[in-house]
Amino acid sequence: MTTLAGYRRLTKRDFALSKMAAFGLVSRQKVLLARRPVMRRFALVGRRAVHFDVCFLTDAQMVARDAVHVQVTYRPAFSARTLKMEEHQLFADPHPAQARRQRVWLCPPRGARFADVAFARRTRGQKVALDGVLRLAAGQAKPSLADIDDVLVTHDLTAMSLLLADAEKAGNRAAAQQLLARMQRLSHSHEIFTNLASLREASDLERFGVTASLPGLEALEGDEDVVFDYAAWVSPPASDGLPFLKQVRAEALALHGLLRGTGAATLHIAAGDRLLARMLAAALLRTAAPTMKIRLDWHGFRKAPQQCGPWLRYDSGASFLATNGGKAVESALAADAL
Repeated sequence: MTTLAGYRRLTKRDFALSKMAAFGLVSRQKVLLARRPVMRRFALVGRRAVHFDVCFLTDAQMVARDAVHVQVTYRPAFSARTLKMEEHQLFADPHPAQARRQRVWLCPPRGARFADVAFARRTRGQKVALDGVLRLAAGQAKPSLADIDDVLVTHDLTAMSLLLADAEKAGNRAAAQQLLARMQRLSHSHEIFTNLASLREASDLERFGVTASLPGLEALEGDEDVVFDYAAWVSPPASDGLPFLKQVRAEALALHGLLRGTGAATLHIAAGDRLLARMLAAALLRTAAPTMKIRLDWHGFRKAPQQCGPWLRYDSGASFLATNGGKAVESALAADAL
């Protein structure tokens, strides 16, 4: 534990410089961060990835996870328009002698000429200090999935975030699970927890199908001739922040309410946005409402690419139906399908 002696409080001058995005423009900074952010603007050259290294310290007895909020906003020249925004929750070490430098990567999108980087303390009741020179370096190449073993032994959360994006793009679940498990040890981020849970649930779904349950639902007693056209996701947007299977369960419950409200006992799963996810919700609902009739264009589903979140992506619906989980979903829905 340290009292952070030698680290100064932010002053009116610091916040005035921050308004001009000029905080830490010269010299090393050893300051106590506040809940109010301070910002530094970096000029960018093309789309080359660059980085800076900085330490964060706390007066707590142990490492303070998610102690610092770092927000990166990419902007074009001659405009305040936001091209892309990134957020990182970084940790703070309890003693200067044990402080580890944390690398923040800047990977500009097309058209970006500036990056505004803001630093703020997230914790309450603890002091958090920033120690470093806010200067960009470009001597090291941006990490790739080939570097995953080296990155996993570091505390570099921003590098892990870069590799996670690469793993998601490549559909590499094994690499993604390694990265998320390591990131969860370094951060209490709800987003990391949700992403890891969704990844594991996606793998389980491919093996076993939809295994959640909906106990206690009232039976559907509608008219089979009344058809509910299920063409879009119907659950509230708030469910989007839940792990994958909880989203499916929330959708199935919302769908049940709509069917009861319309008096329909037949569900037409129309082609369109989030088709695979809507099929999974319907398959789950049918476990609790076996009398519900299903209409679905299986031929069209098999031919078209299908995706459900970042971890269930297929070049065709037939590829999903070839998995054990896909066969279980097909068995649950196919009896009445077109």
